[in-house]
Amino acid sequence: MKVSIASEIVQRHNDQEVIEFLAKTTKGLVQNYKVAVEKGDSSILFANLGDLTMVATILAELDKREKSKLALQENM
Repeated sequence: MKVSIASEIVQRHNDQEVIEFLAKTTKGLVQNYKVAVEKGDSSILFANLGDLTMVATILAELDKREKSKLALQENM
């Protein structure tokens, strides 16, 4: 069985909770970029890869969920 953390997050939390989580996560990503620029150390950015991937995956799951909702509404 394949486990998808992004899918679990989208299924178990409402939009506001997911948005708050993504906002907090992206705020941390921006801070890391600022530190990397200030220190001139691009290696700091590699630490962001996991969070960036997670944010992209959660957004893709949200998009999939919304498209499913629209398809159901159109079929009614």
